[in-house]
Amino acid sequence: MPLSSRLQAWLRIYGKSVYPFYAVGLFLLAVSLLSRDSALLRETFVALALVDIVVLFALCPAILLLGFPSSRLGYVSFDRITQAGLIWLLGPAASAVFNAVASLIFPFHIRAQTGNSRAQALLRALHNAGMIILTILAGGLAFRLAGGSAPVSALTPALILPVAATIVSMQLVNGLFVRIRVALTDGRIRIPVDWFANTLEPAAALIGLLTVMIAINTDRVLTLSYLFVLMALMFTVKRLSDSRQRLEEKVQQRTAEIEAQNQRLEMARVRQQELVEKLERLSREDELTGLCNRRHMDEFLRQEKERLQRYGGTLAIALMDIDHFKEVNDRYSHQLGDKVLMTVAEILQHEARSTDLVSRYGGEEFVIALPNADEDGARQVIERCREAVQSHPWERLQAGLSLSISGGVAVLDEDMDLQALFRRADQRLYQAKDQGRNRIVVSD
Repeated sequence: MPLSSRLQAWLRIYGKSVYPFYAVGLFLLAVSLLSRDSALLRETFVALALVDIVVLFALCPAILLLGFPSSRLGYVSFDRITQAGLIWLLGPAASAVFNAVASLIFPFHIRAQTGNSRAQALLRALHNAGMIILTILAGGLAFRLAGGSAPVSALTPALILPVAATIVSMQLVNGLFVRIRVALTDGRIRIPVDWFANTLEPAAALIGLLTVMIAINTDRVLTLSYLFVLMALMFTVKRLSDSRQRLEEKVQQRTAEIEAQNQRLEMARVRQQELVEKLERLSREDELTGLCNRRHMDEFLRQEKERLQRYGGTLAIALMDIDHFKEVNDRYSHQLGDKVLMTVAEILQHEARSTDLVSRYGGEEFVIALPNADEDGARQVIERCREAVQSHPWERLQAGLSLSISGGVAVLDEDMDLQALFRRADQRLYQAKDQGRNRIVVSD
């Protein structure tokens, strides 16, 4: 088994059991790393006005709520605005605190929609908070290593590389943790690239950069006005997205209903076709032996007679009967009688020519139509059938059982109809029985 298949099998068995330990461990690791900047955090919060702290603590979860469901990643939002923007405004540590609080709140807010228990919501909150803290710290580290410093006060060419490093590192780290979470909870190790998320989040980060420029270069009133307009635009986009999602769900539901209806119709059509085929087969086939029935044989003989009238040739029939068949039913059982009929049918079908048609004509009576056969040719075929029946090991069906058949053969004359042909074959069948059975009579 390939390594990926073994890993996926392991994740499906143990992943959900490992996830709680992973989520708690990730959160504790993130808090431990963040605590190293505790002194810087105190300085930052002391320097901020109370109204700014309140606005930021309200803004981060509000923006997080204005997101979109994602079939691949679960949820995608504009939260890069605050995550990246606060890195460039206040530094990664402060950004991590504000956004981690929003991440802790969010799973409990949507618990009714997701159907998660409180324990599941708590684990998701710890995981998301830990993931966001590490993502922001990684983005801040990349920003600093690329030569950036907070706060960013002006857009200059020298800012391009630090900003790009921040966005790319955040995408990579966040994507890594999302994939680990999906692997543990869903057992999936291959997640297709979500191009919508990979486009929306960097774009949101650039909006965050614009927001930082406005916050630094304008007064609080203009900044709050801008944030109000920005939130209104994001709310409008979310409303449109929700409407689109509801429409898609209705379309999917209707499509599923139509597909289910089509499947039911197709199944009904198949059952109807099977029933028609079964009825057609039953109308032409003997149910017990699988040979053609009397109706099919009569139709075949009519067609053969028409062919002879057009093109000439010969046609013979053999009318055969199992000797003392009634005694088999009376002495043993009707179930054994049915097995005898099926076995005789198999023997006759095997010994007849490929161009011949064998039918169960009624009861223990069989008819073989032999196109292009004269009396001698018909005699050879029917004698072969009689000998095969006589020599068959009937004792395998029932100890002491032995069977034979008698038959009469008739060849169609030019002025003879089918009724006369059958009468002649029937007369010769009775002659065979009168002469002691287990014989074939071909001529009077």
